[in-house]
Amino acid sequence: MEQATSPQLEDGYVRIANELYDAILAFPFTGREQKVVWTILRKTYGYGKKLDDISASQIGALCGLERPHVTTTLNKLASMNVIVKRAGQFGSLIGINKNYRAWKEAGKSDVSPSTKSVQVYQIGTSGAERAGLPGESAQSLLEPSFAGNGSTDSVLVPKENAPRTESVQVDSTDSVHTKDNLPKDIGKQPPQPPVPGGEVLETEKPKRERKPRIALKTFLDCCKADGVKPITSYASLMEYVDGIQLPGDFLALAWDVFCRAHLPGGANAARRQADWRQHFANYVEKGYYRLWVCKPDGSFELTATGQQAMQFHNRRRVA
Repeated sequence: MEQATSPQLEDGYVRIANELYDAILAFPFTGREQKVVWTILRKTYGYGKKLDDISASQIGALCGLERPHVTTTLNKLASMNVIVKRAGQFGSLIGINKNYRAWKEAGKSDVSPSTKSVQVYQIGTSGAERAGLPGESAQSLLEPSFAGNGSTDSVLVPKENAPRTESVQVDSTDSVHTKDNLPKDIGKQPPQPPVPGGEVLETEKPKRERKPRIALKTFLDCCKADGVKPITSYASLMEYVDGIQLPGDFLALAWDVFCRAHLPGGANAARRQADWRQHFANYVEKGYYRLWVCKPDGSFELTATGQQAMQFHNRRRVA
């Protein structure tokens, strides 16, 4: 018999504006895209943040997708201006672009829907002949500098009866440009990258400070001197553990096995790492020690290896 659940707001909730919620519902996302978008909202707004340094494996674990599928979907959502994505310390800094009017469907042109200016060209004209006309690239469509008298809208239509060597632009204000008398400054403006949601994005990636590679024992000694818990104070790992509802004693068992392998006398005692917290997090997320298995109902149980490790751990603790 399944146990009844009773989620409460007191246990946490995602605070999102109704306008943004409605925009997500109305946008033609695929099933995978929707899963990833809602997961990003959970990992950002669910913790009162605009951006979160999160890995693809963490997103996949929360929404039930394989890591390669998550990576592909993230890149696609970024190209659609749905999310902001840039390099982070542990994965990527990811957040939702709240300027939903800047979202665009995959594979669709960026031409604005409200247009008065019409660019006419002949069917069959070669790409080379039309290369000098404004509006050929997606970026130039984002910057309608060729529209006349404030008309910013542009639609491409075929001119069936035009001479094969002529290509003209007809403006709603009766001004006409041919390829021989187009303004000289058209196409010379450098493309401006879109800034999603009004966010100010850095033009250059910040240089990461290189941390010295140290032994695990040195790391633990530093934590002790600073009065910091080595693992439970690591927010990224604890968010992941909380997200998959991994029992705390299972996490403690993995840490015990990890320490025995990397402290003096262990098989990996000579190993040096710049970030031991993230190194241990990788062991947990990827299940390197195979100490537990996730059952179909989402609960966890120890494997034979895990039971042996737990028995050893308990006996040593008693001794």
